[in-house]
Amino acid sequence: MTIRLTNSAVNNKSPNANVPNKKASLWEKTSIPGYTQAKEREKISMTRKKIWLALMVLGLLLTLYQVQTVLTEYGKYPITTNIMVEEAPRQFLPAITVCTYNRIKCTFLQRELNNCFAKNCSNLSHFCKLGLSSGCSLTMALANVNNSQPVGFNKTCPDEAAKLEWSIKNSFNTSNIDDQELDDIFAAFDPEDRRKIGMNKELMVKICMATKQNCSQFFEIKTTNIVSRGNCFGFNQNGSIQVRPGPTEGITLEFYLARDEFIWHKLNNKEGLRVVLHQPREVPLIEELGVDVLPGTATSFSLHSKQIKRQPDPYPSKCVTSWNETLFTEEAFPIVKSRRYTQVGCTRFCLLEHLVFECDCIFDVYDDMNVRDLHREINVPPFDYCSMRNETQRKCIDEQYDRYNNEECRCQPSCNETIYEIQTSSLTWPSKIGWFYKSRELNVSSFLFDYKPINTSMLDDEALIAPIRKDIQENLLRLDFYFASGSRTIIQEDPVYPDFFSLLTNLGGALSLWMGISFIVVVEVLEVFIDSILKCIR
Repeated sequence: MTIRLTNSAVNNKSPNANVPNKKASLWEKTSIPGYTQAKEREKISMTRKKIWLALMVLGLLLTLYQVQTVLTEYGKYPITTNIMVEEAPRQFLPAITVCTYNRIKCTFLQRELNNCFAKNCSNLSHFCKLGLSSGCSLTMALANVNNSQPVGFNKTCPDEAAKLEWSIKNSFNTSNIDDQELDDIFAAFDPEDRRKIGMNKELMVKICMATKQNCSQFFEIKTTNIVSRGNCFGFNQNGSIQVRPGPTEGITLEFYLARDEFIWHKLNNKEGLRVVLHQPREVPLIEELGVDVLPGTATSFSLHSKQIKRQPDPYPSKCVTSWNETLFTEEAFPIVKSRRYTQVGCTRFCLLEHLVFECDCIFDVYDDMNVRDLHREINVPPFDYCSMRNETQRKCIDEQYDRYNNEECRCQPSCNETIYEIQTSSLTWPSKIGWFYKSRELNVSSFLFDYKPINTSMLDDEALIAPIRKDIQENLLRLDFYFASGSRTIIQEDPVYPDFFSLLTNLGGALSLWMGISFIVVVEVLEVFIDSILKCIR
């Protein structure tokens, strides 16, 4: 007997009866590594099937862990630091700023004092107090004894001269002179008057050569007066000189210090120069970045250029490219308009603002950027300098300096910074023989020779030539600046993930290492997953 199933019997079957088979057929088509080996039930044993499934699960867990690691790292904006050495047959020399340790040249102070006395100017008393507190009156009195040259301090400043006379009669006892007054009086002068009584470039800068030519062909020597330092001299401030490596190239400077006219003051206990190398338009921070050089020496500055390129926020360096990205914007602080941004300069501004806000003053040693004077020039409310004699101000500065926190000012490093690694070496200069030729080269003379140039016929008289030899050997110094090699170092930060595709590449590596999953397999899994959902819905 034949039994026939009608269409209605077939159609009366549950609509979901074939779904498992359809799902199975979908998974049968997949090529996911591990699963493809485990699904072959007839070809492999159950043990091997379980091993393959275990390996697939382990690979999946490791893949998820590595994917999570990659995504976490991506969220931290990681960078790589690359160090490269680049050939540079010719390089630009940095700007050079040189400051003396003597703020006042005593004969210049006497000259201005005499001019002020002749014109009956209003600040004559300030000149007199400065002459006394700086010790220049004492220095000039000693010069009067030694050289029998008229000084005129008794006539121009009778009250201060009386104190000076008492001091001399009592073995130079200066107990009746307020030596803490010097900074207050000197800071009260306007910049032009301070510049006139300081060492000038005509007297101090004896030789300036750049690439064996006179510096005047390349730049003008710039004079800037700083309250804490006096006159400072800027060389190659435009950074235009490009030189080859080697000591015969570069810039050579020779200075005359006039040490016999240094101020007679207990705080003036250093002699020599302080040198700062910096980029053009950067603030030459004398205290932080300066290098001291001794008189009577020739000092070589062997340079190596290092350029650092950093990444801005949100990368870890969080570097900035201009002042406008800090609290010290050009609008709020007009002084920064002409200045290149530096982290150390920003830190100094932050310190100044903090001290002025808390104490209404700062010590002049913190203002080697001349912020106070520049604020006066551009009609920005200036601040005052603290007085060492004011115990309240001094205590406030000490306390607030300890509380100062640079992080509040967001002073981040510059995105493109050039620094100079310096190696210095010094030797005695001029030598025991070289002083004679140097004195003739500079046309040095003495009142002992009726101010006639020295010649070989005078060398037999030791008593006559000794003052000139001492003057040359104690007051001259030489500086040589050059690049040590024809290469420079570049330190560059590069993002680990410069774009979205680099992230996909790292994720692809994580997926393929443990699971052997490629882009095609991902699409295949998505297809199976979507098809399964659609079949379940139907």
